Amino acid sequence: MELESNLSTMDTVDPVDLNDTAVDYQENEVNEEEAAFRHSENEKEGLRQKLQPSAQDIYLNVKCEIGTVSYSLADITKYQVGDIIEFTRWPNKVKLTINGVSFAEGILVEVEGMLGVKIINKL
Repeated sequence: MELESNLSTMDTVDPVDLNDTAVDYQENEVNEEEAAFRHSENEKEGLRQKLQPSAQDIYLNVKCEIGTVSYSLADITKYQVGDIIEFTRWPNKVKLTINGVSFAEGILVEVEGMLGVKIINKL
């Protein structure tokens, strides 16, 4: 008799729609993945901001061009270690460049026994 009462109770239980359950599960799974992705992207952006230096912290190579002189290819191919390339005069001005772009002119000066450039014109 107990078995019959259990069976009759089971008959009254609403059937489960497996399609709805699968959709709900997939939506939850997508939402969790989306939330994880957003969290991951937020972490990456925070890390980028921490690692990204300000423009003031970037180092650039400054080159000083003291002059140019022309020699033939024949003369240049004869140069050996220790040879001296002569410039016709001491430069009045030198050019300061960054990545091949001139940004200033200056004059050569001695600073505490070292060579320096005093900027006289910004380009």
